[in-house]
Amino acid sequence: MFLPSVALTMIGILAISMGLVIRSHALQLEAEKEVVLARNTEVTARLRQSVEARKGGYFLSVSKMEELLSDFCAEMSDGSTKVSVLLLDTAQYPVGMEGFVFAEETRTIQFHTVTFIPGFVCKVSVSKNVQPLLDRFQEDIRTVQVYGTTVSMIISTTLLLLAIVITKPIKGLEKATEKIAEGDYSHRVRYRGSDELAELARHMNEMAAHIEADTAYIEGISDSRRKFISNMTHELKTPLTSILGFADVLRIKMDITDEEKKNYADIIFAEANRLRMLSSRLMELITVNEIELHMAPVKLEELLAREADMYRPICVEAGISLTLHLEPVVVWADETLFATMIVNLIDNARKASGSGKEIHISCQKKAHQVMVQVRDQGIGIPKDQIVHVTEAFYMVDKARTRKAGGAGIGLALCKAVATAHHGELMIESKLHEGTTVTVTAPLYEEGGIG
Repeated sequence: MFLPSVALTMIGILAISMGLVIRSHALQLEAEKEVVLARNTEVTARLRQSVEARKGGYFLSVSKMEELLSDFCAEMSDGSTKVSVLLLDTAQYPVGMEGFVFAEETRTIQFHTVTFIPGFVCKVSVSKNVQPLLDRFQEDIRTVQVYGTTVSMIISTTLLLLAIVITKPIKGLEKATEKIAEGDYSHRVRYRGSDELAELARHMNEMAAHIEADTAYIEGISDSRRKFISNMTHELKTPLTSILGFADVLRIKMDITDEEKKNYADIIFAEANRLRMLSSRLMELITVNEIELHMAPVKLEELLAREADMYRPICVEAGISLTLHLEPVVVWADETLFATMIVNLIDNARKASGSGKEIHISCQKKAHQVMVQVRDQGIGIPKDQIVHVTEAFYMVDKARTRKAGGAGIGLALCKAVATAHHGELMIESKLHEGTTVTVTAPLYEEGGIG
């Protein structure tokens, strides 16, 4: 498409230049004609005067007239203009002899006119050599061709460079679009300046970034679902295998003692209870973001004290002390759901702690939020696993968690509850030193939420 445009540009420039040259020389030729016409008029007038002066009142013979005309023509001619006068037969007056004629052989323009002088009919011709004008015309044509071609090439080269500069970012945008269409959402367009193309490139980069983020988010969700299903299947399979195994023993073993029956029944009961707890936790986790929250002002220090008192006997039995530091604060929350989160946090702290350790629960107001902390002196969490502990079914120590009756759902449920309350759940932990779980939620003040 570009080469035809260049060719048309060159042809256009040459055509315009040639047209201007032809027009200029046409005007010069018209000017020369005007000169010849004026000269012819002058020659005719002078001829009449010369004939009248020579006659002196007498009639001139043909020979005398021819001699006069010869001398007259020699006198009136000069270097660029030639004058000739011929006597015509009065009986055969030619028609159509007047006007301009271009003589190709002599490269002259001629103007012929017929004049009547008493006793004679004369054809007066004035010719002017236009060879220099024609030579200049040819030279101008060659000059136009050379300079026109040169100028056309310069303009074409400039247009080519300009087209390359303009289309380069467009080519970059085209390649970026192809890469994004192929699935390479990390590709970015390099741009400079603040013109329309730079603005378009910026918007394309933003679009690619959003697509990349959305794709990563969707892939993350898909991966989380796969892990969730895989872990859930495994967690359900373990107790079911135990239940089926021991139930099968009870069914086919004939010489089983009462003590063995009781042991097998206890195992089946424990595994079935574990399945019940697992299904209950799963239901809570699944529905926490779907149920309608019954938000209301809740006195947090009272809720924490109540849940701690309910859990204190279990902690005392395990040799774990439970301490509280509670400031009077009111939180905007669903009391039942918030209490579920607190119970899970205390339960996780108990499972991570050994005899002689302490669990500390506190709440305080911080800016326009309420901050709840549950701190234990348990085994802690490795630094590289802290980010994963809020994933469903994730267990730092699977054997210890299952032994303690856990299924790896508690912290995932706590995070979901905190998020549902427009808060955050943060975990700080050091291996063999303990873990601190911090939950933030909106503070309720007089007149509304803080």
